[in-house]
Amino acid sequence: MPIKLLFVDDEQAFEQAIKQRFRKETKSGEYEIIFVRSGEEALEAIEQDKEHEIDLLLTDLKMPAAELEGFQLIRTLRKKGIQLKTIVISAYGDMENYKQALRENVLLFLTKPIEILELKSLIEEALSKPDQIDITSKKVRFNTLSKLVNELPSKQKEKLIYYLIESLEQEELERLQEQIPNKLQNQMEINQRRKEEKEQLIDKLRRGELEPNSPLELLEGHFIEEKYIPREGKTFGPYYYLRWWEDGRLKTKYLGKSDPRKSSRSEIPTLPPSEQES
Repeated sequence: MPIKLLFVDDEQAFEQAIKQRFRKETKSGEYEIIFVRSGEEALEAIEQDKEHEIDLLLTDLKMPAAELEGFQLIRTLRKKGIQLKTIVISAYGDMENYKQALRENVLLFLTKPIEILELKSLIEEALSKPDQIDITSKKVRFNTLSKLVNELPSKQKEKLIYYLIESLEQEELERLQEQIPNKLQNQMEINQRRKEEKEQLIDKLRRGELEPNSPLELLEGHFIEEKYIPREGKTFGPYYYLRWWEDGRLKTKYLGKSDPRKSSRSEIPTLPPSEQES
């Protein structure tokens, strides 16, 4: 039987990204993916799952149009006596949400935009975990802090590094002195390669060298959002935007020549075929 995943998220772009990432797995029957837009729809799907075929719940936290959002859904399931392994995928990666996720027995807390290529291994990791998590364990606390640090702006990360260095003993500093140069050099090379790959991807998308259904593996953890813009009773589009996470903020780059959101004209032309890439 396929592994059955229930995603709860109101972002259409995220749904498209997930379905493209797991297109091979769903086609082969390894995975079955269900997408719903709210906690209410998720609760209905879970209650109708009489054979308990849903293996994993992956939910967003904030869904403004829904009355039942992420943590409320998790608590509602618990009150109903429904045990379901859960991953939270949210753009709100602050410490309070991490702590709340641990209290709610969430297996993993992933911050958007997620590393799409790593998602399968994270799903497998979650499925292999026991249902209960010891929130007092050093590993859980370390992983939580690591995620939080990763979301800090670059200047705050630098301050934290200096603070940690000052707190180390002489032997620890000597050991780091041997290890850090190679680590820094390797990371600089990785970051430079990612920057070049992102720039090349944008150029290819602009030149129309990639098809709209190009595999998301090309995006290296970034994603393309497709938007349609209503104007005077008509809908124009699609328009494509590259999204990525940088210095703790979600960045956006329009992949056409002129961003239609900044246009004051009543008539907005659709993108030429060479620029309709996703």
